[in-house]
Amino acid sequence: LERHQSIRSVFDHSWKLLPEDEQCVLKKLSVFRGGFTREAAEQVCGASLELLSFLVDKSLLRVDPQPVETQRYNLHELVRQYAQEQMMEAGAEELQQSRECHLDYFVWLAEQAEPELLGPNNLSWIARLDQDYDNLRAAFAWAIAPTRSGSGEPAQRLVDALWWFWCLRGHVEEACQWATRALSQDVDNP
Repeated sequence: LERHQSIRSVFDHSWKLLPEDEQCVLKKLSVFRGGFTREAAEQVCGASLELLSFLVDKSLLRVDPQPVETQRYNLHELVRQYAQEQMMEAGAEELQQSRECHLDYFVWLAEQAEPELLGPNNLSWIARLDQDYDNLRAAFAWAIAPTRSGSGEPAQRLVDALWWFWCLRGHVEEACQWATRALSQDVDNP
């Protein structure tokens, strides 16, 4: 407990040193799981390259060593958890709005990937979906969450768009579980 409080006080101190715009973006970035692209951060969180760079410079965000066009960012899990706590303290509405933006983005990404999975660029799209698989799972979890208001349409769209990906990657059992949950959620929330 004492170690946890010590870590918490370090995070609290660092948090207070951040400008408000960096705090806001860092809170919103906490909805990502397993990393994200600059494009995703911009669409989901309104994060500019400049803000992402500031967070990298402050060691609150890491850049995976990849070519610039496929570059990904990552939050250390403790930083992500702290930022999400800050988001929850700011209010449930802000957290829900960020989760909706995250869901919208990953529905869009899955639908962009769907026709490509059987085309000549399928390996690059499979790799892209593999990289964002934790985010896709988080998007699904939010789409069917009992605390989410709204229709089951996003969950169904994810199932439709990712079916070939799951088949190609051998995730058929997981696909069936998500499809069942998406269909039951749609029945529960007409």
